[in-house]
Amino acid sequence: MIIDSHETIHEVRKRCKEARATARLVRPVVPTYNDENARYRDTARRVSGIRDADAVVEVFDEHVRPAADDSGTLSSDTLDSVRETLVSRREEMADRQRLERRLGNVRADLVESRERTAALTVEVTGHEVVAGGLRKSYKQARNRMQEAYADPEFERFHEWRKRIEYHRYHSRFLRSIWTGPMKAPRAELKELSDVIGYENDLAEFGLIMHDEDLFGIDHRKPLPEHTVDELLNMRSLAPDGRYTRPYWFETRRKSPRVCFGHTVLSEPLATDRTVGLDTGCVHGRQLTAYDYRELRFVAFSRTTTYEERSSGSIVTPRRRLLFQSL
Repeated sequence: MIIDSHETIHEVRKRCKEARATARLVRPVVPTYNDENARYRDTARRVSGIRDADAVVEVFDEHVRPAADDSGTLSSDTLDSVRETLVSRREEMADRQRLERRLGNVRADLVESRERTAALTVEVTGHEVVAGGLRKSYKQARNRMQEAYADPEFERFHEWRKRIEYHRYHSRFLRSIWTGPMKAPRAELKELSDVIGYENDLAEFGLIMHDEDLFGIDHRKPLPEHTVDELLNMRSLAPDGRYTRPYWFETRRKSPRVCFGHTVLSEPLATDRTVGLDTGCVHGRQLTAYDYRELRFVAFSRTTTYEERSSGSIVTPRRRLLFQSL
C-alpha cells in the first residue's frame, strides 16, 4: 500500500466537506440539494473509518507523545509500542477495506458529481442565491452551540463543530464579494473549530486507549464463557440495567467485529468493532441492512406499526465523554 494514500484520504474528506458546504449555501434555490448532499456524504463515508484511524496516529505523534516525553512518565520503548499498535490498527483496516480500490470508487464518484453539477440550474440571481443558505448555516451553528452547552457530551460538540465548519467555508467562499463581513469572523471560526476539533481528537484517542484491551461482548469475561442468552439479548454492562449505560456496543474496541440486533436503535450504528442493525421495523420505524463490502447502510422506512414501543426502550447510540476544558 502507498503510504501517501492516507494523505489522499485526508484531502478527499476535506474536498467533500467543501462540496457539501457549497451545496448547503445554495440549498434553498437548488431543488436537488438533498440528493447532492447525500452523494457527497456517502462518498466521504467510503474512507471515513480509515481516516479516523489515521487521525488517531496523528494525535499520538503531535500531542500525546510530546506531552509524554516532556513529563517522562512513559519510557521510549512503551511509547514506540503504543504507536506501533496504532499504526498496525490503521494498516489492517486499510487492507481489510481494500483502500486502493475504495479510493478508485471515490474518484469515480467525484468525477460523476462534477459532471452532474455542471448541469444544475439556479432560477434566481444576486444575493438571493446564497442568502437563505448563509442564514440557515449560521442559525444551525448557534442552535448546536446551545445544545452543546446544555448537554456537554461528545456528540453534541461534534455536531456543533460541523456547523461551525460549514459557516467558515461559507465565509471563505464569499470573501471576495463581501469582504468586510466575511473576512472578520473567519479567523475566529477557524480557531473555535480547531479547539473543538482538538478536544474531539483527544476524546477519540482516550476511548481507544481505554478500551483497546476489551474482548468479548461483556469485556469482563472471555467470549467462550458467554451464555446464549447474553449473546442474543445483552445490552447493558450495568448490573441490573437492560437500558442503562454503559452499553457493550458503545465501549467495544477489540476484534472481532460484531453485528447485532435485539436492541432497537434510533439510527444505525457502525464503529470499527460493532454494527447495530435493529432500527425498529416492526415498531413502524426502519428496516436496515448493512453492505459490509462497501461499508454502508441501506434503510427502508415503514408506514405500518405492528407493535408499539416506548421511547425509553429505543437507544440513541453515543459516547459519553464530556469536553471538560470548554
